[in-house]
Amino acid sequence: GRGIMEGCQIYTSILAILGSITLFFLLLDTLWNIVLVTRAVLAPYLLADEETNLVKKYGCWALITGCTDGIGKEYAKQLAKRGLNVILVSRSKQKLQNTAEEIEKECSVKTKIVVADFSKGAPAINHIREEIRHFEIGILVNNVGTQYTYPMVVGEVPEEQLWDIINVNVGAVTMMTRMLVEDMKRRGKGAIVNVSSGSELQPLPLMTVYAASKVISRNFI
Repeated sequence: GRGIMEGCQIYTSILAILGSITLFFLLLDTLWNIVLVTRAVLAPYLLADEETNLVKKYGCWALITGCTDGIGKEYAKQLAKRGLNVILVSRSKQKLQNTAEEIEKECSVKTKIVVADFSKGAPAINHIREEIRHFEIGILVNNVGTQYTYPMVVGEVPEEQLWDIINVNVGAVTMMTRMLVEDMKRRGKGAIVNVSSGSELQPLPLMTVYAASKVISRNFI
């Protein structure tokens, strides 16, 4: 009996050590993610570089997906303020026209709109490729994204909605990057910005597919 007790104590000690090590790395990963998020939020204010000529450094055109609202629209406006012409890609023609008019009025740059619904997959990508084939694009902002209508377990999510998430959140960033990166490499200059979400940092119950789909924006570099 004593030998069994001693054996159990050894295994308990080993499991406790392994648990402590695992907890340490989980805490370390959490702290690192906090650092990354903090840096992303504060860097534009602390390390702002408004003197760099982005047109000279990257090229005269920038392409932004999902650009008629929120972060994507602000990226388009700020790049236009720095002198870049902008190609605006989204699914609503009216919103694209309104955004283009607003940018042209405020920034005196050229704009081009491309109506494309990334949830349609390959046809949308092929349409964009045809529309921009004559443009030399120096900056790509992969911002377009979609999520669930409301939180639910994966078995309850309509199949069509799952395909929308995959095509928009995974397909768009992959295929848009593939479309433009070789020309950037050939010219020896260019920049690709992948806009993600805090949901990429941890599994997100009831939003599992969405959270998983956003991980590509962090790891696809």
